[in-house]
Amino acid sequence: MNIQRYSLIWRSLHWLSAVVILWAIASGFYLALFDVSDATHHWIADTNVATTLVFIPFFTLRMLIAWHSEKPETKNLSPQQQQLAHRGHQLIYLAVICVLISGVLMMERPMPFFGIAEFPALLEKGNLTQFFFWFHRCSNIALTLLVLAHLAAVVKHQLAGVPVLRKMV
Repeated sequence: MNIQRYSLIWRSLHWLSAVVILWAIASGFYLALFDVSDATHHWIADTNVATTLVFIPFFTLRMLIAWHSEKPETKNLSPQQQQLAHRGHQLIYLAVICVLISGVLMMERPMPFFGIAEFPALLEKGNLTQFFFWFHRCSNIALTLLVLAHLAAVVKHQLAGVPVLRKMV
């Protein structure tokens, strides 16, 4: 069976995105759900901000490549399944955009950037930063659900003999 694969840059950006997104989701939920020391909280928050700031241009490149490149076809999927997969990926991209933008706009203090520099808060602390904090949490919940659905679809198709994962490795 001849399986088309995504380009090397597309695959690389996908796996970079997976690592950054899974780290940010897991560590963010860890902070939200568990009582951690101030030092741990600041270290995780600072690492998340620095990591996701570095990630923004890579994610932007990923979206541009996705919008302007031909996608490998999966012949074993119906047109409806392929359309659903396409819409699911669009929703993931939208959720990531919402998470990244709200994450920057919710910041109420300057954030260290890997000890090299500081990223200033763009808005003054107040109702607007609180709104973006709330929106950031909601966007992360949506992104988590979409990522879980994406993973479930990959597992479902792999188990059904449709090697979708092979296109991305």
